Amino acid sequence: MVKRDISLKHELLRKIFHVGAGVGFFVVALFIESVFGMSMLLTTIFAALLVSLISDHMRIEWGWKTHIFSFMQRAREIGRLHATTYTFIGALLAFLFFDRDIAYASIAMFFLGDAAAAIFGRLWGRHKLIGKKSMLGTSSMLLLSLVAGWAITGSFLLALIMAIVATLVEALSEKMDDSFLIILFAGVVGQLLRTALP
Repeated sequence: MVKRDISLKHELLRKIFHVGAGVGFFVVALFIESVFGMSMLLTTIFAALLVSLISDHMRIEWGWKTHIFSFMQRAREIGRLHATTYTFIGALLAFLFFDRDIAYASIAMFFLGDAAAAIFGRLWGRHKLIGKKSMLGTSSMLLLSLVAGWAITGSFLLALIMAIVATLVEALSEKMDDSFLIILFAGVVGQLLRTALP
């Protein structure tokens, strides 16, 4: 039997937690990087990924309820890796392969932009754009991703293109988890654009 997807109330709680987790991630990441260096940050993210994978294994293979916020779990996450695990994978790859500011910008676009798309789309999105995605939700993600990317990278053009890519990935991802897709695709395009620009 397929579990029904989460309610509007639980979706909003999920996204509020999503933003809070993003803020917490940035605070911890910047602290570890400034005090101990990038190598320690990578080690910390990798350790967090291992813990999340162990938690997923216990939940999927053994049926243990290891996630405190399991009531906010989407139907598509049942029997699969949790969004938290995908986020750690995306963050680890971003810091390994992208410039520091592009990595932070792509992660911010996921945490803030994706949450904005869900909150504004579910609450006030009347006009549908693609599938369940609304014009308001998609526009909200684009705007917030642009602002976050611009503030971090200092380049409007770079942030705009990364924000467009992140928004398209979110809008077109229905079955796959966009947690790491947004981070990776926005980061790859940002990195390639930086290399191409004089």
